[in-house]
Amino acid sequence: MRMARSEDEIILKARVSGKSVAWIAREHGCSEEAIEAVLDRHVDVLMTDKALRQALMLELKRLDDYVETFHPKAQEGDPVCGALCVKISERRATLLGLNAPLGHAVQIIHRTEPARALTSTQKIRAAMDNVMHVTVRERQLLDKESEPGGFGITAEEATEIDELRKVRGKGPRAVDPSG
Repeated sequence: MRMARSEDEIILKARVSGKSVAWIAREHGCSEEAIEAVLDRHVDVLMTDKALRQALMLELKRLDDYVETFHPKAQEGDPVCGALCVKISERRATLLGLNAPLGHAVQIIHRTEPARALTSTQKIRAAMDNVMHVTVRERQLLDKESEPGGFGITAEEATEIDELRKVRGKGPRAVDPSG
């Protein structure tokens, strides 16, 4: 059962406020799996590398604004403002991973995006390269050479291609008509 976007927001707010998945499902007359699906959709949006970096940037900016407010008063001797500045510094260090215990650092903000699936053209090219024993390096150089709007390859790279072809029993490109 697919829920409307506004209902998704209501469900998310209920979960954020501490309501259980079972309670929310009963209130909305749907299964717990439907509620979990709503939550999963929000995870897919909110937990991307870009979204996490943006959230970190916004939180660090907020901390900077707090420091601008409380630091001058702390410098004048206000102990409450001084304590707030220390807490702000601790929070910043935690967000930046500076307080993580050695060997237990969680790096969720540095996760890599899933590898993109190869296109059918790329799959065919990879199969042909495999059959023809074209190495990864040779493929990189050939792709660089044929890149539209690119600078092409250097004389050294052209020589490297010819050497790689020689290893697999082919002559230089300018001479060998068999490709």
